[in-house]
Amino acid sequence: RLNQKAGYMLDLVESLFELTKVSSGAAECKKEEIDLIRLLEQTIGLVDDQLSAAGLRVRRQYTTPSLSVTTDGSRLHQVFANLLGNAIKYALFGTRIYLEVKQTETECSVRMVNTASYEMDFQPEEILQRFARGDKARSTQGSGLGLAIARTYTESVGGQFQVVIDGDQFHAIVRLPL
Repeated sequence: RLNQKAGYMLDLVESLFELTKVSSGAAECKKEEIDLIRLLEQTIGLVDDQLSAAGLRVRRQYTTPSLSVTTDGSRLHQVFANLLGNAIKYALFGTRIYLEVKQTETECSVRMVNTASYEMDFQPEEILQRFARGDKARSTQGSGLGLAIARTYTESVGGQFQVVIDGDQFHAIVRLPL
C-alpha cells in the first residue's frame, strides 16, 4: 500500500512539474502535422478496457474521416487522455461519452460530453484550477490536475479550452487553429 501511495505521489509531482514548465513557457512545443481523428482513436483505444469497466461507450460524430492539424501531438494526446480519464472516473455508469469533431475554415473543435454521476455544484472556471475537484465527496480518485493540464496544454499549442456545465452534462471543448 505504501508503494502504491508513493507511486501516486511521484506521478503527482511529475505532473505538477510538467504543468509548471508548460505554463511558464519553459517546455518547448514540438509542432508537427498530425491526423486529429487518428490521434483521438488511438487515445480511445488506449483506455478501451477502462471505458468498458466503467460501463461507458464512446459515440463518435466526425464530419470527416481524417483531419490534418499542425500541433504538438503528445500534448494533445495528454489533453484527450485526461478528458477520457475524467469521464471514466466521474461519468454515470452505463452512459455514453459523446465525441464530436467539427471543422470550419479557420479552426476545428473537439467536444467531449458525458453525464456526471454526481451533482455538479461548481462553476466551469472553478474546476479548471489546479487541484480543483468537482465531486468533493470523493477522496480516493483524482488529483485535481487533469483539467488544469488539459487547458494549459491546449493553450500552449495555440488552442482554446472550455468547460460547459448543462445540468448533469459535462462538456469539454478543445478548439485548435487549422
